[in-house]
Amino acid sequence: MNVTVSKEIKVGLALLIALAILYIGINFLKGRDLFNRSNKYSISYKNVEGLTKSNNVVVNGLKVGQVEKVYLDLAAKDSNIIKVDIIIQDPNITISSTTTAAITSVDFLGTKAIKLDNINSGAAMPEGSSIKVATEKGMMAMAEQKIQEVEKMIEPVTIKAAAVLSTMDVTLHQVNSLLDAQVQRDLKYTIQNLSITSKNAAALSEKASGLITKEEKRLDNILASVQKITSGFEKNGAKIDKVLANVEKITDDVAKANLTATIQSAKDVLDKFNTIASKIDKGEGSIGKLLKDDGLYNNLNKSAADLDALFVDLKANPKKYVHFSLFGGKKDKTTTPVQP
Repeated sequence: MNVTVSKEIKVGLALLIALAILYIGINFLKGRDLFNRSNKYSISYKNVEGLTKSNNVVVNGLKVGQVEKVYLDLAAKDSNIIKVDIIIQDPNITISSTTTAAITSVDFLGTKAIKLDNINSGAAMPEGSSIKVATEKGMMAMAEQKIQEVEKMIEPVTIKAAAVLSTMDVTLHQVNSLLDAQVQRDLKYTIQNLSITSKNAAALSEKASGLITKEEKRLDNILASVQKITSGFEKNGAKIDKVLANVEKITDDVAKANLTATIQSAKDVLDKFNTIASKIDKGEGSIGKLLKDDGLYNNLNKSAADLDALFVDLKANPKKYVHFSLFGGKKDKTTTPVQP
């Protein structure tokens, strides 16, 4: 059996489907989940601080619902009470009598959200119940508090800086009073001298540059000579190493020599010589007595004089001491002895 569907029915079905899709899309854009069950609660504030419909409801930064409606509660005794209806879309969230709701800022642009605390801490309240209000400082209020704290911290520094500036002002005033006309003239003269010195230094630098340019060829020759010397060292490196090895061997031989014993022997000889010299200086021994005893000197001098007189008399009267006769004559018994 063929069923014929008219165009009107087709158009109607398409329109219904489009409306359904549109409804689902609008709710999706609003953050509503039509396929999960949601619970509705209300909160009463005196100031919503710019909270609007569709703002998020968060727990520790996690979105668990959204604001459904913000309106003035005309049924309340206080006409300034603003009622906020929220929808909790997370089935794992339990709103109890200890749960609190506070309006908070989620960024520096002032975007508001409702922050829930103390969830899942007791028996669940029925849907439509009113959640307790908690106050929380917004980000701007916290920033203002931090600024005030910083101002309190830097206030002593500001006072000290002002005192320092005041002291510097007084000091500068005193310096200006000390800088009389004569001092100012002296400073100008000193600055002029510094300028002249700077010009002289520039002229000297220019002369040095010209001299270097003039003697560039000679400097090149000197550098070439130095290069030749270094090349010679490189070519004769083996010979130089051999010479250094010989010098090292000589120093090793000298180091190995028994210099300590030789030095000790020389020291012993000097000690003995010092002992002999000390005895001579004290008049001990023959040499000491000869140098220090005047009597021995006088006796030796007298003996030398007597010996000299004897030789003189022997030369003058040899017959007194030598008798020679071919005929064996008698000796003269009346020989007079030589008087010294």
